[in-house]
Amino acid sequence: MFDSGVYLAISSAQRKSILRNDTAGEAACSKVTVVTGGGRGIGLALARGCVEVGGNVAVLDALPNAHADFEEMKADFPDSKIEYYHRSVDLDQILRLGGGRFRPYRLMVVRANIQEGDWALIHGAAGGVGLAAVQVAKAKGANVIATATAARNIAVLKSFGADHVIDYMATPAWEKEVMKLTGDHGADVVFDPVGTISQSLKCAAFNARLVPIGFVGGIIESIKVNRILLKNVSVAGLHWGAYVQHDPKTIPKVWAGLFELIEQGKFRATVFEPEDGRPYRGLEDVGRAIKTLEDKASWGKVVVELEHEGQSKL
Repeated sequence: MFDSGVYLAISSAQRKSILRNDTAGEAACSKVTVVTGGGRGIGLALARGCVEVGGNVAVLDALPNAHADFEEMKADFPDSKIEYYHRSVDLDQILRLGGGRFRPYRLMVVRANIQEGDWALIHGAAGGVGLAAVQVAKAKGANVIATATAARNIAVLKSFGADHVIDYMATPAWEKEVMKLTGDHGADVVFDPVGTISQSLKCAAFNARLVPIGFVGGIIESIKVNRILLKNVSVAGLHWGAYVQHDPKTIPKVWAGLFELIEQGKFRATVFEPEDGRPYRGLEDVGRAIKTLEDKASWGKVVVELEHEGQSKL
């Protein structure tokens, strides 16, 4: 897979424009980051096309022949900015991360400015993005309170480092439990992909930072602004996809920060492991994987490993 390169937030139309080296391709390169490795194929061609017009290119040494790619492009374009990440990162870890794992790093470190000793309240914590947020918060020295339901999800969260887990189904007034756990201090940082900002404000600390990233609960909230004023809190949104257009230079920095945590052993992929021990393998298992999601029987990220050519049972 990585032999052909990896493209962050880049459409098929943008790829064609970059390869044609036309005006649209030049505009695309100013808004995307191409991450390449492998020394051949479309990934290297895209990277070279972008660097020719001053685009952002990152080379990861976890990828095959990445250093050769880097040296070749630096020699051909000595005045261009081409970043090389020398990281002893397991390739399998990168393949299983998925783009969504970078949002929690950006949220916790930049938007919420999480600090050592902070109390971090993480909603939707048993999902792939939530588990990533738990790990980033712990890596930065925070105390983590996670909300989830089901005994297995609670056990998984604790195995990923959560200090406390509140079953929101068994404890509907979970904000009271947050205040109890924090000694009436409240949560300094709130990570919310669900749509619980209003209830979270009830247990937010003075000067808290609340960051909504989605509304999987199905309701887009209306917030009482007086609570923001009285507690001196900040509510900051995070639309990760918008960085491609408005702040593309941030993307490789977030990659670098997350890879550093992986290298330090403080972050790992959040791939669901079925209780029956049967991995999802091949197209014939896609239906079983979807059924697991529909039944809400999974945690983290459900991954279907595609069989090599000629091995599929379909």
